Amino acid sequence: MRAVIPLLFVASLMLAGCVQRRPGGIIASSDVSVSAATNDHFVRDFAVAAGQPGIVNTWFVLNPDCSASGQVTVRVQDTPAHGTVTIEPGAYYPHYGAGNQRRACNLQPRQGVRAIYHPVPGALGTDRFSMLIVTPLGRSWTSDIHVSIR
Repeated sequence: MRAVIPLLFVASLMLAGCVQRRPGGIIASSDVSVSAATNDHFVRDFAVAAGQPGIVNTWFVLNPDCSASGQVTVRVQDTPAHGTVTIEPGAYYPHYGAGNQRRACNLQPRQGVRAIYHPVPGALGTDRFSMLIVTPLGRSWTSDIHVSIR
């Protein structure tokens, strides 16, 4: 189940991604949605290939001119039993959809943060963990990630 809340503030928070193979074999498979949530709770299904890391999601807070309006804080609250999660600030490509005034931001890497799930060698089946996401504007939510290791 995914929840999407309409954009309610000037700086847009983007949960960006699409299914792509990245350098190093990392698979990006994340929802594209915009959220202005505060203290909400989301549940998300996520699949990863056995033995391969997978990008859970990438978050940005961008102004309409594509400048960063702060850094999103992402913390793992409940750790997975059959893998690890790394949080990596860096420059990533956003994936704003058609009709979004920030679509031009997709052309260059932008400052953001991403979460990557790394299954332990030999792991198959299910795993789960939770994350807390907090924007520089004080909006926050938790996400339970249900992982299918295939």
